[in-house]
Amino acid sequence: FSSIIVANEATRGTLRVILTQPIRRVEFLIAKWIISVMYMLLLLLIALFIILIYAYFTYDFNDIMEEDIVVYTKAEMIKSLLKSLVFLLFPLIATVTYGFFISVISKNVAVAVGGAVGTLFTIEPIKHLLKFKHFNLTNYIFTSYLDLPLIMSSDVASGVGNPWQSDLS
Repeated sequence: FSSIIVANEATRGTLRVILTQPIRRVEFLIAKWIISVMYMLLLLLIALFIILIYAYFTYDFNDIMEEDIVVYTKAEMIKSLLKSLVFLLFPLIATVTYGFFISVISKNVAVAVGGAVGTLFTIEPIKHLLKFKHFNLTNYIFTSYLDLPLIMSSDVASGVGNPWQSDLS
């Protein structure tokens, strides 16, 4: 969505009409970016709601216990889920911002979508191939951290939780 939000206006020609109004370009772009982030948040909340409904009817929401010893309480698991969702926002907002940037520099919707998706698919294998002795490109690409918060929550749910630690050292 974010990769077409400005390019669509340019393709249809409505961008010129909008920018003739007493609105600065920066205000227009910030409003479009905020809409993109809000749309991402809406999709995230819908997915979370569906997952919680499924989990409620499929699994038992109780403490995780091992031989009558509480490993994680229900409150700790909810806290871990909320923490992972907050950590997940950073790479998701970076992905939305990247798509928005491609949309801003593109004059055509097809170029914007192809450019955003194509470069993301190109970055994924390249970031794993370019590993040097003292430099690992993977640590600096935002897509590397999309699944990390969810892996942390999954570990907690299975009773193996580990604290948040960066491997940038």
